Amino acid sequence: MTWLFSAPPAKWESACRGWAAEAFQRLPGDRRVHAVSRFSDQSARSELDNAGVRTVAADLTDEAALTALPDAPNVLYMVGRKFGTSDDAATTWGLNTYLPGRVAQRYAGARIAAFSSGNVYPPQPVTSGGADENQPPDPVGEYAQSCLGRERVLAYHTRLTGSPLRDLRSNYAIDCVMRD
Repeated sequence: MTWLFSAPPAKWESACRGWAAEAFQRLPGDRRVHAVSRFSDQSARSELDNAGVRTVAADLTDEAALTALPDAPNVLYMVGRKFGTSDDAATTWGLNTYLPGRVAQRYAGARIAAFSSGNVYPPQPVTSGGADENQPPDPVGEYAQSCLGRERVLAYHTRLTGSPLRDLRSNYAIDCVMRD
């Protein structure tokens, strides 16, 4: 399995690093997991390395770096940009929509699970219980629109290559925590 992720907010990043390390340790038998990130925080890389995850420092926007990544039959795609969206929408769309297509091409044939956002749904009244999968997406704003774009671009590329795809929608307020 290869995990591709960028640097999300510190609290979320820390929770997911711990989750990833714990999930890795629970895998049975021989396992090889790569985690790919820019690793601007070296303690994050050390934590994964210490858990037995093989870390790869790479900027996925660099075509040579993307091409050089190790092959993998399973990809957990966690790359995304949220902060800075209003100041630079083009970069948000590039990272959230264009890059996933490039990764899907690189990992043609792999099973891909991609983190997305519940923000692809329109705002809901508090009393409604929230949106569910039966409600059509109606994203509000550049970030949410680019997240739906990520889902659509990944669906397009995985359909072309026959790669299985699952979108994992969560909301920012939900921490990535593994429980027994």
